[in-house]
Amino acid sequence: MNKTNWGIIATGSIAAKLAEAINSNENSVLYAVASRSENKAKDFAEKFGAIKHYSSYEQLAADENVDVVYIATPMAQHYENAKMCIEKGKNVLCEKTITLNCKQLDELIALDP
Repeated sequence: MNKTNWGIIATGSIAAKLAEAINSNENSVLYAVASRSENKAKDFAEKFGAIKHYSSYEQLAADENVDVVYIATPMAQHYENAKMCIEKGKNVLCEKTITLNCKQLDELIALDP
């Protein structure tokens, strides 16, 4: 069975809890983490054993080895980040609330192949 390679966008406390959950699942790998801060991304990656770290969310979304992206950014950025990841062919798990309104959610659903 292939393992699922996870990427995490943003490095807050909820992202840390998900990183722990990923690491406790034998079918999952914490493959990459991204933060707008190179140092935060590197520190988070080292703490939780991520294989790669990026200083931009776009770099993580473009990584062909990432299967699923967990979006842990502030709520106002969820739509933008989810759209970017879906357009790059990624599966997305997003903190609540996924979007600010129904129109944004409908647009994300329409992107899913």
